[in-house]
Amino acid sequence: MIFTKASATVKSLCHPKGNKFKKIRTDLIWQRQFVWNSEKSGLFLHTLMTNSFVYPILVADEVGSDLVSLLDGLQRVSVCRKFIAGDMKIDPNTPPVGDYDVARKTFKQLPAELQDAILDYSLDLVYVKGATEEELGDLFNRLNQSEPLTRVTLLRAVAGVEVASYLNQFETMDFFSKKALISPSARKTHGLTEMVLQSLSLFTMQNGSFSSKDLKKFALGMKNAPITAETTEAFKQTIQYLETAFPEVEAKEGEEPFEYDTLKKSALPLIVKSAEICMENAIDPLDFFDWTESFFSGKDKHGISFKANSSAGTSAKKNIRKRMSFMIESLLATFKDLEIPESCDFTIWDRQEAEAKAESERVKAEKKVVAQAKREATKAAKLAKEALKAEKANVVTATPAQDMDEESLAVEYAIDEALSGSDEDEEDSEPSTILEAIRQSKASDIPTTEEKDEALKAIFGTM
Repeated sequence: MIFTKASATVKSLCHPKGNKFKKIRTDLIWQRQFVWNSEKSGLFLHTLMTNSFVYPILVADEVGSDLVSLLDGLQRVSVCRKFIAGDMKIDPNTPPVGDYDVARKTFKQLPAELQDAILDYSLDLVYVKGATEEELGDLFNRLNQSEPLTRVTLLRAVAGVEVASYLNQFETMDFFSKKALISPSARKTHGLTEMVLQSLSLFTMQNGSFSSKDLKKFALGMKNAPITAETTEAFKQTIQYLETAFPEVEAKEGEEPFEYDTLKKSALPLIVKSAEICMENAIDPLDFFDWTESFFSGKDKHGISFKANSSAGTSAKKNIRKRMSFMIESLLATFKDLEIPESCDFTIWDRQEAEAKAESERVKAEKKVVAQAKREATKAAKLAKEALKAEKANVVTATPAQDMDEESLAVEYAIDEALSGSDEDEEDSEPSTILEAIRQSKASDIPTTEEKDEALKAIFGTM
């Protein structure tokens, strides 16, 4: 990646007639939507009108295009664009600029000098060139570590563009986008992504927990080993089944949009799994809807148990399984001929845990054997080293010095010859010298130190 500095006026970036207005992409897959409140937006506009400091805006060149992607600075650019377009008024709590009260003013209601102060403000830009989408996602993640971004927004950046795009295809389906019970603020900060991830993880039986750590692990697993087309299609059909079961209800004029109380975050992923079971058993979607109404009505004993276990620790694997078991028991009681498909066999988690435990014990036992073998090998090597040392000491004691001078060698040779000499006529002859007496009196061919001394005297005595 290469970083270069530049600058651009607010007008060029944010005014519809600005030369860079259409060249800035603001729809990167990991970007959150516009979330600044009125007060924060007003203070930012005040910063521009008073020519105070604004953090640089980070943009990235797009390969093969004259467009640039807005990597960091979406909230600032959005405020400017909305205000200039007339879609926003300055917050009532915004302080005056000099003696002029800017509160509740639109862009066109400002005096010309303040309009120009905003349009002519020079924003510092940093261009990122030659970066891959993965690198841009990582850079976005690093830039926002200290920002109040949700863990899901950061997770989308870490998981990458392909995973985020994959999840987005489900987020845009009516069941999630229009019927899931989620606050506007959570919707803007990828709360739907979390719902989809939880639903997918339970649907695929790959993950039994909704904790942040496990959801991140699941998302990264999708990055390395994408979910199969067959499973993707099955999940999509289940969501379509739910769209039929929960029809969209148009709100009457002046009323709040209709919401299904049952489709809240804590229950929705489990409803998706229950829908899979009913769809596999050819249960009519509207009959499934009636069951959900009964289950959450407070009259179904299993639904009461479900609610009692939904207050705390709902993301833990043990709790999810317990609540899912209440749902399955209620389904079996409601639909008499219902069969639980293999894909919904939650005993698989027991097997997975047993296998994981067995594997852990196997690895521990293996490490123990290896450690014992290492200890024994170390001990054997030590003993071998000591034995070799002792053997070398014995050899040095029994062997003549290698640097023995020629005279000594000659003497040693003479002794050996004298002691071992020729055996010709040995039987018939009498010992004529001390050497012969020694030779005949010794059964061994190896002379002792005393024998050598006697031989030496005899030899020098005859010389």
